[in-house]
Amino acid sequence: MPPNDTPFRSGDPIAKGYTVIDILGRGSVGTVYLAEDFSKKFIVAIKALNPGLISSEKARELFLREARIWLSIESHPNIVHPFGIVRDGDNLFIIMEYIAPKMRGESSLAGYLSTTRKLPVCRILTWTNQFCEGMKHAYREGIRAHRDIKPQNIMITRNGFLKITDFGIASVHPNPMPEEDSENPIPSCVRNHDALTSAVGTYLYMSPEHYRNPDLCDEQSDIYSFGIVLYQMVSGGSLPFLATLPSDRSREERDRFISDMKRLHGEALPPMTGSPLDNIIQTCLAKDPSERYGSFEDLQKDLNDQIIIHNCPPPETDEPWTVQRPEKDFVRGLIYFRHSRFEEAVSAFDEAEEAGYYSPELVAAKADCLASLGLVDKALWYYKNKLHERDQDPRLLYGRGMLLAKLGRHDEALKSLVPGMANLYTDPEFREMYWEAFVQMAEDPVVRPVYAHLLDTPFEEILKTFFPSVLPDRDSSGGRRTGERPKGMSLDTGSPDLPEGSAAWDHYASMQRGENDGIPESALTPNPPQSSLETPDTKRSSSSVIDRIYKKTMRYLRPYRHFPPPDDSKAISRSRLFRRNRGHK
Repeated sequence: MPPNDTPFRSGDPIAKGYTVIDILGRGSVGTVYLAEDFSKKFIVAIKALNPGLISSEKARELFLREARIWLSIESHPNIVHPFGIVRDGDNLFIIMEYIAPKMRGESSLAGYLSTTRKLPVCRILTWTNQFCEGMKHAYREGIRAHRDIKPQNIMITRNGFLKITDFGIASVHPNPMPEEDSENPIPSCVRNHDALTSAVGTYLYMSPEHYRNPDLCDEQSDIYSFGIVLYQMVSGGSLPFLATLPSDRSREERDRFISDMKRLHGEALPPMTGSPLDNIIQTCLAKDPSERYGSFEDLQKDLNDQIIIHNCPPPETDEPWTVQRPEKDFVRGLIYFRHSRFEEAVSAFDEAEEAGYYSPELVAAKADCLASLGLVDKALWYYKNKLHERDQDPRLLYGRGMLLAKLGRHDEALKSLVPGMANLYTDPEFREMYWEAFVQMAEDPVVRPVYAHLLDTPFEEILKTFFPSVLPDRDSSGGRRTGERPKGMSLDTGSPDLPEGSAAWDHYASMQRGENDGIPESALTPNPPQSSLETPDTKRSSSSVIDRIYKKTMRYLRPYRHFPPPDDSKAISRSRLFRRNRGHK
């Protein structure tokens, strides 16, 4: 059987007590499965040696030894927790903590790098600080070197907490040249560097001494590998060193690629990115280990200086790896939901709610499950009850709007979505939610022009279109009143995913620096005071304001109700399509 073939499929029993739900990932050494225990109450990740290595006694011994080293590390919040080793005949399995993905599917740093143009500095500093904490703990516990630090082995929990995985496992393979993942052939690397397979990916992050002799790897080798990762974090995913990728699967091409990468890591200097972290990156990537940081503790000291300089909140370092039972039921429900096991998902969500767990995402997922089961009226009634219980929570209105949009009930969907749009530029959580919504619904004929408009339109123009009542009045001289910088906002945290260089980004950045062109604080608060929504002559209730915004939005969208789908072959951007349909050249 070829090395990357696996006998386990969805529904198969595995590791003496679990059932496979899905395959999370494959590499040259092993396959990681998503699995549940037979009681369907506990979700885990299970790593197994690939069948091609099971027959190798040396591979099994090394796999077992490295797994035991990982298990010997005392539990730490920044390290993925292994529960144990299971032997089933010649098969070996590592049972480990499962990191559930967020809405867009990100559960690792690689996922974030592939879906986010540029990470905010404060988020980078938080994650790098947590990474240092995890590595410091591992070394104290006796780990000599991780040897496979890369974005795919850096997990991010649903609440944004970093965890390191795969300690030492990459060094198990008896062949120093890992085989390529058959399901992700090398040409895919050209399209997305962050989706590199383990075959190519390992060489992108190896230190010069790792190329010469893996036995020479130590903490400073790991610091070099992490320097590559840090470079990607500040550059939006770009790599400092990348040789011409193999043109085919031949041994000659792979050898040529390895030779080129070895030369680049040994000789090439990393380009400067313009980031305030450039000096830290340059030190991490020094060719001579003696010129790098001596330890992750030394690296962390410079990172802490940057945290102070950028006025970032102190990194959290004390989150327990354990998750409370109601949240486990919620995550279990999400997994069933994503695998179209809707009845089981509803049951898990019910158990979480009975235990007192609540989140808008739970409500949205449960309603989607009900709708998928054909119980649309029940799903909308469920939303109605939750909106009543939660005092018309805008996040629930957002979820209800998304469900209605999926059902094709666009007018009702927009009426539910519009109220929350006032929070787009003042509440980071709302920005993330709505940008994800518009990205997901970009092909919808009603939503597409709104999405294009939000991406390419300056902030004040958005207010003028959707919320004219909150625009500032002119002062006696005809100029705009000077506004204050919105509280709790900075260029480093909560930035919307706008194209850098676009008018929208420039306007947003100037607003964040306090140059908000006279837009008052009252216009930028998540819930503007009633006075800011009133004119001297007319008082409006909040419901009438929402109705008015909705009507104006619908008038604005009416010409685009039959907006044609974009033709990718013409390479016309959404913004150009939008301006063309608005009558602009």
